[in-house]
Order: sequence, then C-alpha cells, then structure tokens
Amino acid sequence: MKRVLLFFAVLLWVVPEVWGETLYVSDFARVTLRSGPGVDYRVIAMISTGQKVEPLKKAEEWTKVRVSGGKEGWVMNRHLTSEPPSILKVERLTRANKAQREKLAEALSENGRLSERVKQLEKSLEATRTELAALKETHEALKAGAADYMDLKAKYEKAAAALEETRQQAERCEKDLVKLQLHQNIRWFLSGAGVLVVGFFIGFSTRRQRRRSSLL
Repeated sequence: MKRVLLFFAVLLWVVPEVWGETLYVSDFARVTLRSGPGVDYRVIAMISTGQKVEPLKKAEEWTKVRVSGGKEGWVMNRHLTSEPPSILKVERLTRANKAQREKLAEALSENGRLSERVKQLEKSLEATRTELAALKETHEALKAGAADYMDLKAKYEKAAAALEETRQQAERCEKDLVKLQLHQNIRWFLSGAGVLVVGFFIGFSTRRQRRRSSLL
C-alpha cells in the first residue's frame, strides 16, 4: 500500500497540472508536436517559433500543450519558454518602431501645417499692421482736416455775420437814399413851381406895364 501511495506521489510530482500559464515556442524555426512524451511518438503537427501554447501537463523533458484550434500534443521542454522569444520581441519592437515612425511622420506633417499656418498668420499680421498704419495716417489727416474745417467754419460764420451786417447797412443806406431823393425831388418840384410862379408874376407885371404905356 505504501508503495502504491509513493508511486502516485512521484507521478503527481513528475506530471503536475499547469493550467492558466502561457508558454511560447522558443527560437526555433519549426517544432514538432507529438502524440506522446518522446521522440518515438508520432508527429501530430508542426508549430512555429513564437506561437502561443497552453500547458496542460509537465514531465521531466516534455510538456503536454494545447495549441490554437484545440489540438493537444507533447513538446520538448527546451523548445518552450515563459518569456516571449526574440522573434516576438523583434516583431513587437518593429511594430512599435513603425508606430513611432508613423507618429513622427504625423508630427512632422502637423509641424509643416503649423509652420505654414504661422507664415500665413505672419503675413496677415503684417497686412494688418500696414492697414493700421494707413488708418492712423487717415485718422491724423481727418483730425487735421477737422481742425481746418472748424477754422474755416468759424471764418465763414464770421464773414456771414459781417455780410449780413453790411447788407443791413446797405438796406438802411438805400432807404436813406430813397428818402433823400424824394426830398430832392420835392425841392426840385417846389423850386420849379416857384420859378413858374415868379415867371407868371413877372410876365403878368410886364403885360400890365405895356398896357399902361400904350394908353399913354
């Protein structure tokens, strides 16, 4: 009975259960998957370097594994490793390098777009500065023009007031002139009438004297 228990204990120690662990086929081009733990067992399939296998039982030199697709078989322990083999590391590094190159290319492209955008913004800024300078000159000219305009407006208003005063004076002078002409006309009329009256009296007196002389 003791021998039977010892036999089972050794068997359990030699062929333990190893569920849950992931192993890789080490750096060999092709590895045989056999039906039993020995080279005299038939080859079930060929598995490649870097292929993942699921360990089921482990013996001294062989491990029973399950490959993708559910096929089970035995592989020599020296062909298995718990660390990803170099080929997988190289592939990962290659993919990472490719991703980094793509990111770098995108970064360079984005940098080019940003540089072009910066150039456009610099041109726009320069145009804005030029426009601002022109607007400043126009503003200064308008300010000077406004000052000139206010000066001209004041002079115009002053001249208009003087002209209005002169016009009013001219109207008063014209009224005075009309009055003066009317007075002169009246004087001339009165003077002419006086002359006529005097002439009439002189003529009348002359005729009377002539009549008297003829009677004598």
